[in-house]
Amino acid sequence: MMVGAFFWGGMSDKVGRRQCLLICMSTNGFFAFLSSFVQGYGLFLVCRIFAGFGIGGAVPIVFSFFSEVLSREKRGEHLSWLCMFWMIGEIYASAMAWAIIPHYGECI
Repeated sequence: MMVGAFFWGGMSDKVGRRQCLLICMSTNGFFAFLSSFVQGYGLFLVCRIFAGFGIGGAVPIVFSFFSEVLSREKRGEHLSWLCMFWMIGEIYASAMAWAIIPHYGECI
């Protein structure tokens, strides 16, 4: 993700934030989808690395792109909402993972 943020952050200044954001999200979506079908750990790891490269680029771009398209009066409020729901999504994802772990042992 760090490499993706470094690469796509600089690229978005040259090419444009909207175009780079679309490419980053497409890269993340494609390789995350592809990783759900691979059978071996090595190929799965490669797919997840490329997905991380895409999402790593989306993280710094989305905040600057969002602040560009918002009006000045509501910019701070809406950026706070974006940060808040980003964290709520991460907490929700980890809570769902923790909810599945106790039941996973029963299936084996």
